[in-house]
Amino acid sequence: MEHRNLIVTMCFILISAITTALLLSLLILQIYLIGKNVTTNEYLKNMYNDKDNPNPFDEGCVENFRLFFMKKVYPKQINLSYLQKRILVQNQSKHSSEMEIGNKCEIFANFSNKYEKEEKKIEENLLHQ
Repeated sequence: MEHRNLIVTMCFILISAITTALLLSLLILQIYLIGKNVTTNEYLKNMYNDKDNPNPFDEGCVENFRLFFMKKVYPKQINLSYLQKRILVQNQSKHSSEMEIGNKCEIFANFSNKYEKEEKKIEENLLHQ
C-alpha cells in the first residue's frame, strides 16, 4: 500500500513540476513582450525585427512597463448595435449581391469615419483636462 502511495505522490509531483515550468515560461514570455511593447500575435508573426523593421511603439523597457501597468485606460464609445441594425435593414432591402456588398462597405466606411471623429474629440477633451 505504501508503494502505491509513493507512486501516486511521485506522479503528482511530476505533474506539478511540469505545470509550474510551463506557467513560468508563459510568465517570462509575457514579461518579455511587455518590455518590448508587442502583442503575442506580432511576436509570433515576427512583425518587428530590430534591424529591418523596428517597433514604432517601443518606448524602452522601463517606459513600456510603466505604460502597461500605470496608463489609464478609457472605455471605447462604440455602438455596435446601431451598426448591426443598419446592416440588417440593408440586407432586408437588397436587390442584388453587388448592391449588398457596396452598401455594407459604405456603412462600415461611414461608421469608421464617425467613430474616428468621436475618438479624436474624446482624446482632445482628455488632453485639455
